[in-house]
Amino acid sequence: MTQAFQLAYGSRHAALRSAGTLGTLEELARIRLLPEHVCRELDHAYVFLRTAEHRGQLVHRPPGHRRVRVGGL
Repeated sequence: MTQAFQLAYGSRHAALRSAGTLGTLEELARIRLLPEHVCRELDHAYVFLRTAEHRGQLVHRPPGHRRVRVGGL
């Protein structure tokens, strides 16, 4: 959704050209393209889903899968 707003309004609002979803939501509220409470709800939902995704990746990592050390790091 944020990408659609970036495409539609990015040429007129340079701050919307941010690469980050959360920063774009902040800017959408600041310039009043979306109501602040909607942006806040979308922010919370995005953080929740990303957290769930990362936790799911940790839980469902294949057995024996581990990080490979490169260059002795």
